[in-house]
Amino acid sequence: MPDDPEAPGSPNKPQNLLHWFATHPLVGLFGSVASIIGIPLALYFFVASQPSRELVIFSDPATTIVDAREAGSVDILYHGEKITTDVYARHLYLWNAGNDSIRRENILEPITLSIPHATILETRVRKLSRPLTAIRVDSSGGDAVTVSWNILERYDGAYIDIIYAAQKVSKFVAHGSIEHQRNLEWGEYDRRLTRNDTELVRKVAGVILIIIAGGLVRLCYNQVQWFRKSDRTLWKFMVTMVIPLVALGFASYGLWMAYKMFVTDMIPPLF
Repeated sequence: MPDDPEAPGSPNKPQNLLHWFATHPLVGLFGSVASIIGIPLALYFFVASQPSRELVIFSDPATTIVDAREAGSVDILYHGEKITTDVYARHLYLWNAGNDSIRRENILEPITLSIPHATILETRVRKLSRPLTAIRVDSSGGDAVTVSWNILERYDGAYIDIIYAAQKVSKFVAHGSIEHQRNLEWGEYDRRLTRNDTELVRKVAGVILIIIAGGLVRLCYNQVQWFRKSDRTLWKFMVTMVIPLVALGFASYGLWMAYKMFVTDMIPPLF
């Protein structure tokens, strides 16, 4: 008896596209991957879309300029007064890592950089991201300086040199308050930051991104080869390929955003 084309299990029965799409294992796999990637991306995009101000201040370790024990007969004078302690220099990085500008009127409490138990001898703004920021460092003597500016947009900032006299290295401390920023983010790098360090971090992160993106591309390529070897319609091929391509796009963009958030934002943008 000839096969009934409408009978269940018949080889001539036309396949239902929705049934095939719902039961194919690769479709489920790519759907799961897209869901796993999509949920954290949705949360990240929601958070990233909110305006934020994030003033960041970091310092290289202090460098000894004058060791009082080895100065010998050399006298160091500051405004006519002899300095009998060691003299150090600090290189500080200040920038806005948020996506909202920080204007002068957004400074609720003055931003001060202090070095306890030290005497600040000289300060200098070494480099500006843009002259229009008008970043200034004011020192009235003692152990603190005040930093002010006209406007800091995203990644605007400056390098600041501070030379001070103290009995020992001492840590620097940042004080102040910015509107819509709960706490200032400040700290000290473990060692002096160099361009080679930042370039190495960026290259390593870039290689990792390339490897992951390459794996996703390979996954899509395998899917194409699978369709070439199977008896599938062009429509089914296009529908099934949408999911891995969307997953690839979201994954690549998410990895790039993670790279910028976890790597770039902690590296001074002027490097």
